[in-house]
Amino acid sequence: FVNPSDIESMEVLKDPSSLAIFGVRGANGVIIITTKKGQQGKVNVNISSSVGVKNIVSSPEMTDREGFITLYDEQRANQGASPYSDYGLFNGNTDWVKEIQQKNALVNINNISISSGSDKNKLYIGLGYMLDKGLIKHEHYNKFTASINDEVNITDNLKIGVGANGSKASLPQYHDFISALNATPIVEPFNTTHGVYNKLPDQIGGPQIGNPLLFVEGTKNTKLAEENRVLGNAFLEYIFLKNFTFKMSYFADLGFNNGTEYTPLIKVYNAESDQVVNWNEKSSVSQYKNEYSKYQQDYLLTYKNQFGDHGLTLLGGFTTYYEKYNQISGKISQYAGG
Repeated sequence: FVNPSDIESMEVLKDPSSLAIFGVRGANGVIIITTKKGQQGKVNVNISSSVGVKNIVSSPEMTDREGFITLYDEQRANQGASPYSDYGLFNGNTDWVKEIQQKNALVNINNISISSGSDKNKLYIGLGYMLDKGLIKHEHYNKFTASINDEVNITDNLKIGVGANGSKASLPQYHDFISALNATPIVEPFNTTHGVYNKLPDQIGGPQIGNPLLFVEGTKNTKLAEENRVLGNAFLEYIFLKNFTFKMSYFADLGFNNGTEYTPLIKVYNAESDQVVNWNEKSSVSQYKNEYSKYQQDYLLTYKNQFGDHGLTLLGGFTTYYEKYNQISGKISQYAGG
């Protein structure tokens, strides 16, 4: 959730001495992300923007109608079954991967930052926006980010600072290419005569796979999800007796997420029965909301001294950590015609 443009450095801690202060939470290692701070000097304004597109550059070569018919009948013969008798009901020659893929999917990233600093105060503010469209139609991800860091030297020995990072993201309605890779090519995606999507044959994946384009086009914009996160910190650092540094730090990580999903009743054409039928048995609406909060406070005392060619650093401290999570969700369904 941190904007990469606001990152000053990243460090991976793996040795026991550096992980000791993190306790059991550092058992698998620790990644330290340091965000940018203001630099001493004049005010600096940085603006960056990038626009790009992405495509599938090595799409799998799918079997066409004739090739599928040959292979499927060979499979049925190997299983001791007679050839499929209803090929004449379907006149498609469909590459389902091409039907659902998004060509030239847009990626747009914009950032602006303002930094300034003096010997007493260092300030950094960053704002970012990203739009990322997926490789499948109607998938898009939006994210806004904001960050601020401010450090103030009250005296030569006393320094305080505050910082915050926040993000607001609209999540995409996820799909995948699995059904497109498995669906038979003999079916046309849409039936123009009846104005509905075509159903796959019951014997060739109809109940298990379904029409891939129906999943993408027929259910577009039926799922909305949003993630919001704010992480804040404040510290006070005091140097005394030349070699001692005492630091108090307070952290808060707050998350607010919610989502809604609607499953509509969708009609499909079943060529095997020559009827327009319900693709699903019932419609439904579901909604969820969850919140979490994490709080930490650290009190650290460091002694650091140099003895000729040798240096000594001692660190001791006390840390508390609190975490809370709440979630509520609900769902209602109704069968077709009931």
